[in-house]
Amino acid sequence: MKKVLRCGTLFTAQDKNVQKDMAVVVDGEKIVEVLPWASFTGTDVEVIDLSDRFVTPGLIDMHAHVVMDGQVDPFNEMLYTTHGASTIEGIFRAQRDLLAGFTTIRDCGGCRTGDALAIRDAIRAGKIDGPRMVASGPFLVTTAAANLYEDGAWIFDGPDEARRAARKAIASGVDQLKHLGIGHVTLEEMKALVEVAQDTNKLISIHATDKVTIRKAAEAGPTTIEHGIEINEESVEWMIRNGTALIPTYCPYYFCAEHAEDVLHRTPEQAAATRRRYEIHASHLPWLMKSGLTIGFGADTGATLTKHGKQAFEMELMHRNGMPEADILYAATATNARLLKLDSEIGTIEAGKCADIAAFAGNPLKDIRLMQDCKFVMRNGHVYKNDGETAKLKPAL
Repeated sequence: MKKVLRCGTLFTAQDKNVQKDMAVVVDGEKIVEVLPWASFTGTDVEVIDLSDRFVTPGLIDMHAHVVMDGQVDPFNEMLYTTHGASTIEGIFRAQRDLLAGFTTIRDCGGCRTGDALAIRDAIRAGKIDGPRMVASGPFLVTTAAANLYEDGAWIFDGPDEARRAARKAIASGVDQLKHLGIGHVTLEEMKALVEVAQDTNKLISIHATDKVTIRKAAEAGPTTIEHGIEINEESVEWMIRNGTALIPTYCPYYFCAEHAEDVLHRTPEQAAATRRRYEIHASHLPWLMKSGLTIGFGADTGATLTKHGKQAFEMELMHRNGMPEADILYAATATNARLLKLDSEIGTIEAGKCADIAAFAGNPLKDIRLMQDCKFVMRNGHVYKNDGETAKLKPAL
C-alpha cells in the first residue's frame, strides 16, 4: 500500500524555499509524487498526518565515527575496545543517529579491521536497522602519527607507499579514503592518495587543522577537508579551484572550549588557548560563505563530548557562527548528497528519490534549535519514528 505524507510545511531542498500543505506520495522505497494536498485524489493509501510538522529530506552527517561516542578521549576508547564490543556499540550509535533524523552518515574512520564496514554491510543487507552508511575504514597516516593510532591505521611514508596504503584500504571495501593530516605529511603524499581515490571513483577526506596542512590538502584536491581551523584565503582559493568542500565540525571544538577545565582538566592557560582556538574557528564562517566555498554539514559525531543522536547541535553552532537557517538545512541535505555522489538517490524530496524523510515541530527556519528534536523519521519508505513513538529496530534498541 502506498503511503501519503500530508506535510504542513515542506522543505524539499530542491531550493531553499518551503511549500505549505503538500502531499508526498511514497510507493515502497521511493517517492513517486510531490503535489499540493488539495490536488491529491488517490485512494487505498495510508495517510501519515504531518500537517503540523516541518518536513525535510532525511538529514546527512558528513563526519561521524561509529566506533566512538563522545568520550573525553575517544581515540583511546577506540583503540582499547575489542572489535566485537566496538561493533555492537557502533550499531546502537548508528541507530541513535537514525532516530535523530540522520538517515545517512559518512563514517570518517578509525575502525582498524572493519568494524564500521561490518555495520554498513549489515544495514545494507537488511540484517539490522540503521542509517545509510558511507564508510572509510582505518585512517591513512604517516609513521609520524602511527604511534598515536597503533593498529587503527594504514601506515605510509612517501608517495609510492601512500598509493599502496590507499589501494589496500580500497581493497578492504571502503567507500572513501580518510587521511589524517597530522605529523609531517608532504603535498606529494597527499596528491598520491587523491590520485588513487579519483582513479577508483572513491571519495577522500583529509583531516587538516593547521595552516600548513590545510594549504597542502587544498592543493591536493580531496573531496572534503575536515575541520580547517586555521584556514586562510589562499587555501580557500585552492579549494574552490579543485572543487573541494569544507566540513567545519564545530561541535568537539566548542565542547572542549566549554569544558576545558571542568571535564578535560586543563590548566587555566591551556583552557584559555582552547577557547581561543574555537573562537578563531567560529569567526571564519561569515567570510567563508562569502567566498563561494562549498560548506557541508558534519558534526564529528563520536569525537570528544559529541554524542551520537545529538549532532543536530552542530546546526545551532553554525547559526551562531553566521550561517542562515535555510543554508544550514540545505547543507545537511542537498549539498551533502552531492558531495557523497548520491544526489541521484537522496538529499531532496522529489519523485524518483529514496523515501528518506524527517519531520520536526515548529519552524526551524526561525529557530534552528528545533532540529534537535526529531519527531518523524522515514528511511527507504519505512517509518522508524512518528511523534516520538519509535518502531522496534533490528536488533532491539
